[in-house]
Amino acid sequence: MFGYENWFFTKHHFMRTYQQIEKYVHTPVMNGYTRTKLIGEEYKKNKIRVLDIGCAYGFMLEKFPKYVKKFGMDVSDHAIEIAKKRYPDNNFTVGEIEKKLPYESNSFDFVILNDVIEHIKNPEKALENIYTVLKKGGLLYITTPNLNITRKIIFKHMDKKEHHISLFTHLGLLKLLMRKKFTIVDHWTFIIFYFYIKLKLNIGLESGYICKK
Repeated sequence: MFGYENWFFTKHHFMRTYQQIEKYVHTPVMNGYTRTKLIGEEYKKNKIRVLDIGCAYGFMLEKFPKYVKKFGMDVSDHAIEIAKKRYPDNNFTVGEIEKKLPYESNSFDFVILNDVIEHIKNPEKALENIYTVLKKGGLLYITTPNLNITRKIIFKHMDKKEHHISLFTHLGLLKLLMRKKFTIVDHWTFIIFYFYIKLKLNIGLESGYICKK
């Protein structure tokens, strides 16, 4: 409905999206243990690494604190070119989530999959690849359309237009994540436009998940 060039949309959309995991950034789960916030020189030695898959122009990564080491990947050469110009200190690369990721195993504390899984043909392979690059205790944050009855009725044509080829019910993706060995930390449905309404019921148009390796 809104493009990335819409400044008001990008500012509020990605701010609201990031707020759902902000507390985990400040007390990240690493190697199976919760680490208290480090300060000063300790951050330089223990820098948190985050990977945003489907990063587009890098707006989501912009919300993370400066002490985080940021990586972005996208299938679009154009998007990565713009991201590199906007955020030259970050690490951006062109790549496909359904193929072997160009990163070492067990190398990231966070992986972000924000409105991506619905666009790919093989979500199971994508989740397996993410599991590989996450550290033990690392977190995966997913958002995706929630294929409930409301979405089926109101957004049927929009989903087709947006090339949403792998849509899940909230429970359906929850089961897939657990089948792929992820531990569910939190999950919810939500509505987001210029506001964010978080819901425990299945009535939200979008789904959110925080999972741990």
